[in-house]
This record gives sequence, C-alpha cells and structure tokens, in this order.
Amino acid sequence: MLLAGLLVCHIGEMEQLKPVVSKVCKIGDYILNQYVTKLKEIAETDFERMVFLGSGPLLGVAHESHLKVQEMSNGDIICKFDSFLGFRHGPKAVVNDGTIIVYLFSNQDYPGLYELDLVRSVNETAVGERSIAIGNSYDENEFQFDLSVRFPEEINELPEEFLAVFYILPAQIIAFFKSIHIGLSPDSPSKNGAISRVVQGVNIY
Repeated sequence: MLLAGLLVCHIGEMEQLKPVVSKVCKIGDYILNQYVTKLKEIAETDFERMVFLGSGPLLGVAHESHLKVQEMSNGDIICKFDSFLGFRHGPKAVVNDGTIIVYLFSNQDYPGLYELDLVRSVNETAVGERSIAIGNSYDENEFQFDLSVRFPEEINELPEEFLAVFYILPAQIIAFFKSIHIGLSPDSPSKNGAISRVVQGVNIY
C-alpha cells in the first residue's frame, strides 16, 4: 500500500521510476533472504521494551514500527518512537537493560551526522540495552550493534521517501515472531479483542 501511495504521488513519472521500484523490490527480497533467521532470534529473546528512532521520512517508519511490535505482542512489549534529536530530551529515560533500541539510519549524509552523535551519546551512558542498526551510514569499526541490517549499495541511489517500503520489514518480522513466541496468533494477537484489523465504532461526521 505504501509503495502504491508513493507512486500515486508521482503518477506522471511512472516510467522514470521503474528502476527505483526494481531496486526497492530487490532490497526487500534481500532482507527476507538474509535476515529473517537473525530477526527471529532477536524476537525470541527476553526484552520488555523497544525504541525506534528515525529522521525525516524514517520517523514515520519508527512510528509504524513501534505500533506493529506493540500490537502484535498484545502490549507485552512496550514501544516508543522518536527522532534521533528528540530522543535526547527526556525520552532516553525509558531505556533500561530490558530495552532494544532500533536505529533507522538515513541514507543522507547531513542527518547522518546527528544520528551517529546520538548513538555515541547512548553508548556513553549504556545501561545494558541492546541495539539493532538498520542502514549503511555508520562505520562498523566504530559502532558495534547486536544486529546490523545492512543493504546493497543501491540504497544510495534511492529517493529517501522510498526507503520506508523496506525499512519497515525488520520490525514486521520481529513482531510476527514475537507474537508466536509468546503464544499469540499473529492474525489476531489481541486477547480481549480490544484491537481489531477492521476499525469499528468510528462515526463519520
């Protein structure tokens, strides 16, 4: 749906966007082929909180990611989302040794400077939390994450708004396997029916 929405916004450029769509699909397949087992292992470990951080369009991915994991775990995993800069001012207090921080790194150099500074700041006050890095814009010799989801170099050729199509996949995969791991049904994880796939009780005024 997201990809369709993005293409509708560029309805007059469909022919030119064919290479972009092809790269997006290729990277999505790459994640599914290379990282499902590792993401499943993360999902099956004990943690109580997840925090998703993103900049620009990836802030929206952080928002959707936190909703997905929280919903699919029936609220057993409490999640938050924020921008890298916003996380410094108070929200960082939620991090404890039962937290996994997920860094959604931009493919743009300028915001990347602020993103890496935030990671350095978190590492200086580490309290035992774990971390997942999604993206390529960091030096693996400087930064160590519990899981690094890195992409083919084609990512640098993609418009930033198209990153969301595959940046959401790791959270969806973790949410799916966490739901199964704690004995829920991924198709209907809400035990009391409070959350349903078809929104009910909304009046149109």
